Amino acid sequence: MRRLGMKCCVFVATFLAVGVFAVEPAFSDSDTDETASRYRYDDIGRFFLSYDRFLQTGDESAFQSYLDEGTTGLGDFQEQFALTPDYLAETVRTYPAFFGSLRNLES
Repeated sequence: MRRLGMKCCVFVATFLAVGVFAVEPAFSDSDTDETASRYRYDDIGRFFLSYDRFLQTGDESAFQSYLDEGTTGLGDFQEQFALTPDYLAETVRTYPAFFGSLRNLES
């Protein structure tokens, strides 16, 4: 359980820091400026669609489309921290008040 807690803290800190992994590079083939980036908020709406589906069904697979259709930033985070639908479901079950309070990030 301790490992879940640490992983959850990393997830939550990243969630808050970048708006659900909303920052990703905005490079084209001709771009060389590595400081150029754009803020993406696509993952926030997708997260809450999956979150609501999970609350209705209790099925961990509700988070699969969130992960599959995520931005590059979410994909990178998913790879680095082995983020899975099961892990997201367990985190939401463990911290329901926290996730319920995040709804204002959508706007």
